Amino acid sequence: MKRLHYLASMMLCIATTSLASRDFEHQTLQLNVGPSFNYARYTLGCLPRMQGYLGGIHTDLTYNRKWYSRTQFDGHWNAGPALVGKLDTRAKVRDYTTSSLVGYNFQMEDMPNMVATPLIGLEFNYLSNKLRPDIITYRYLMVNMPIGGRLLWTIRENEFDIALHALYLANIYGKVKLKIPCLDDLDTKCDKLDLKRSHGFHVETPFTWYKSHDRRANWHFKVVPFFDWNKYGAVDEKNSNNLALGIPSLKRWHLGLRLDFGLTF
Repeated sequence: MKRLHYLASMMLCIATTSLASRDFEHQTLQLNVGPSFNYARYTLGCLPRMQGYLGGIHTDLTYNRKWYSRTQFDGHWNAGPALVGKLDTRAKVRDYTTSSLVGYNFQMEDMPNMVATPLIGLEFNYLSNKLRPDIITYRYLMVNMPIGGRLLWTIRENEFDIALHALYLANIYGKVKLKIPCLDDLDTKCDKLDLKRSHGFHVETPFTWYKSHDRRANWHFKVVPFFDWNKYGAVDEKNSNNLALGIPSLKRWHLGLRLDFGLTF
């Protein structure tokens, strides 16, 4: 009788483990939110470069089965004074990016723990940079098409994995709006000037740890180093006045770290 009881307990344990594993395998949605911190540099033509630290917030919702999709938002603000060259001038930065990506997961035949995903999507970026004390404010609105891919390497199933995201950003639309206080009384026509086409790229490497006893609701933690480089095109001379002809391209790069806390369900 004891042997039958022991055998029944073992079968129940195996069935429960199998069901939990099956539930986890069918999890498709992942929600992440967390802070980010990075060093930023902005170079506008031959003007002194602006550099300093930014702090921000990241959130994304990811669907991952045969098809992969991710929608995310990143916001960055000054985490301290941003120095402009060696001048007594400060920059106030607001940098917002919303993007959506879609792709298809391919299982690597020779490497069963590796998944490759080609990606394509759409990105909206708003950048506002105000030079103080009240020298000039410029606001960029950019629409980009990210094209690239993702590699996911599972080190320990349901416990730890590493991914590499690499995206080329092809600019399809760009405008800039200038505000120059000392020229407010003049008809400068610097509102919503068209920009020449430009490009950029984004690379990040998420390290993800999973931890849960309930596979239907799996908590995880991510450490995500990232690097951004973007070029905002110069003003298109065909649609600008004489003042706008002197507005060169803006180069921006971010090097930072993001901490994401999330739930897979």
